Amino acid sequence: MNERLKTIIFVNDDPLKLKRLRKTAFLFLYLTFSISGFAQESGEDLLNLTAITPNDYDAQNLMVRHISTGLELSANSGVKGSISFFPEDEYWDLTQWVFLSLELENLTENKVRFDPVLSYDNPGRGDNIDMVYNSHIGFLHPDENLVYNCVMIRDQITVTDYPQKNDFPGMKGMPDGIILNFAGVDAKHISALKIILPEQDFDQKVLVKRVFMNRQALPELYKNSKETFFPFINKYGQYKHATWGGKITDDSQFVEAIEQEAEDLAAHPGPDEW
Repeated sequence: MNERLKTIIFVNDDPLKLKRLRKTAFLFLYLTFSISGFAQESGEDLLNLTAITPNDYDAQNLMVRHISTGLELSANSGVKGSISFFPEDEYWDLTQWVFLSLELENLTENKVRFDPVLSYDNPGRGDNIDMVYNSHIGFLHPDENLVYNCVMIRDQITVTDYPQKNDFPGMKGMPDGIILNFAGVDAKHISALKIILPEQDFDQKVLVKRVFMNRQALPELYKNSKETFFPFINKYGQYKHATWGGKITDDSQFVEAIEQEAEDLAAHPGPDEW
């Protein structure tokens, strides 16, 4: 299991929702890993980082330098810094995209943690929610360039935005598409993106190279030919219309896969804060 993926979390400030979210945390994480296994770095930019001006973002305790490849963020040792971006209009509408993705580069020799936070409104829930967030944790290894996918589990109340749900009765994760559950994001009303660099005992420097909508919510094969798309699993219960590292194609691979999984779990224990 990849360390950068296993630390994804989803936070909502409604206590009742938090209680329900904890009960299904393992389901969320399973869907997160399976849906990220064959993600593609494509999509459309949300922000033009090479043309952005200081009036277009709010930086706290960060030095922001504009360079030809994006925004260079620097935070001093012992300081927590953040930068927030906002839509030109009131909201970003990401209903037809699986991820809001970031391309980041670590410009230091230290492992850097970053916390992307998506703010959104959820009009469908009325006055029950004042402000809600979709929060994540990621890590950049020294000198690493990474595309990080913020998985947005969609709120069941927004089901009318996803008529394809009718073709997948009883499923919460649509294959090669979005995750739809009882509590989550209203992707039509994304109001801000904040990137937090938590306090560290070293100077941090991260280059934000791209902020973009990634992977369309409907697979092309599903849109073009449902007859070909269904059934969409193979005899091992895997999504059959994509390939990824570790996908089982023959019975003989199980022994090796189990051994590799055991080694990976031993090498990458869970975060201490969990």
